[in-house]
Amino acid sequence: MLIIKTLITLCGFGLYSSLVIGQSLGAHVHGVATLSTAIEGNAVSIELHSPAANIVGFEHKASTEAEQNAVDNAKHTLSDALALFSFSGSDCVLKHSEVDMSGVAKQAESHDHSHSHDHSHDHGHAEFVASYHLECDNLQAAKSLTVSLFKAFPAIEKIEAQWLTTNKQGAQILTPSNNTLLVK
Repeated sequence: MLIIKTLITLCGFGLYSSLVIGQSLGAHVHGVATLSTAIEGNAVSIELHSPAANIVGFEHKASTEAEQNAVDNAKHTLSDALALFSFSGSDCVLKHSEVDMSGVAKQAESHDHSHSHDHSHDHGHAEFVASYHLECDNLQAAKSLTVSLFKAFPAIEKIEAQWLTTNKQGAQILTPSNNTLLVK
């Protein structure tokens, strides 16, 4: 679990990604997402960061029923890690997933709008962040991770992916035509 905790800590500060990929994660680029994967024993942690425009087509708080439906559908799709990620030669079980869509999810109807607070900041550069924890059998034999995010979200054109195991690390750019992350 040390590898997974280290990756999560470094990703939280953007250090691992900038070391491996060689650039700062501060840039918000439409069409580009980042994926960090840590593998230790049979445990896998995956974290996805993507501009909301790649996932739902907008980056503001959902203001219509159609926009909220898009957010709800995206959350449902992103919650199904086993449909989005598969290791060659290994069967995995999802232990935990979390999808943060707070930048675009409609505020609760009970929110008090009587105050004079300016909501213009809601139209910034919102992101989706999804994290997954899986347990996989025969993970030592797995040589690759197939990423199916491009099929689910066609606005994603490129994924800057990095991975870390107990004895190796690497980075790779994934595209719709090259969606397999080599992890050995």
